[in-house]
Amino acid sequence: MFLFKKILTPFLLPPGIFILFLIISGIWFLFKKYWKTGLLNCSIGILLWVLSISPVSDAMLRSLESEFSIPQNPKGDVIILLGGGIYDEVPDLSGVGAPSGDMLERMVEVDP
Repeated sequence: MFLFKKILTPFLLPPGIFILFLIISGIWFLFKKYWKTGLLNCSIGILLWVLSISPVSDAMLRSLESEFSIPQNPKGDVIILLGGGIYDEVPDLSGVGAPSGDMLERMVEVDP
C-alpha cells in the first residue's frame, strides 16, 4: 500500500494531474486525427513535466540563489527561526508544546 501511495500521489496532485490530463488528452486527440491539437497537448504536458523534475528545477533555482551567501558572523539581537512543527500537549518549561525533530535540528548547532 505504501509503494502504491508513493507512485500514485505525484500523479494526483498538481502539477502531476495537469500533466497527466494534457498527455492523455493529447493522445486522445491524436487517435481522433486532430494532429495539431494532440501534438500541442502532448508537448505542453512533456514541457511541464521536464520543468517540474528536480534536476531542472534545481538548476533554475540555483541561478537565482547564487548571488546570496550565508553570512559567516551574523550580528543581531533577534534570530528568526522558521518552524518545523511542534508536538502538542507535551509539558514544557514555558507551557505546552515541544519542537519536532526537524525543528530541533534547526535550533541546535554542533561545533565541529
